[in-house]
Amino acid sequence: MASDTNPGPFATLLTALGGGLTSNPPGGLTTVVVDGAPIATSALATEVKSYATLWEAVETTSLAHTQAVQARTKAEPAVHPRVAKIISAVKGMLGPTNPNLASLYGITPDEEPQPLTTEKMVAKNAQALATRKARGTKGKKQKAAIKGVVPAPAPAPTTSPTATAAPKTGA
Repeated sequence: MASDTNPGPFATLLTALGGGLTSNPPGGLTTVVVDGAPIATSALATEVKSYATLWEAVETTSLAHTQAVQARTKAEPAVHPRVAKIISAVKGMLGPTNPNLASLYGITPDEEPQPLTTEKMVAKNAQALATRKARGTKGKKQKAAIKGVVPAPAPAPTTSPTATAAPKTGA
């Protein structure tokens, strides 16, 4: 039988089998023996058609799901920036740290930075100085003290047009 990864052929089989049992009972009989028990052909057809409905529902929803995912994927590049702008506008109107942002709009409020302790401020300044020293960066006054010298342009080599074109000698 078919696997769940490719249910299409099995769904087609179920639809055809249900229709065939309804319109052309095997041998023209009204009962069929299935699994050792007699069952009315009409009841068997109804049973098989209900199975077909289950398989068709998966196919239909699978197609709808695929189309929905494609539509969402296509819209995503425009939607994300637009929603970010809307969130920014709402935060601008109510304040970025307003606690009601979460409950009313599902937006996480911005956190206010905690003031640095004395120890953290000392560590921050030490790190900044170490980075400045490692990178060799200079302040305004240090940069102003540095004066560059523009080198004089090198003289262009003088070549005469006749000296570059050597006469050809035939051999």
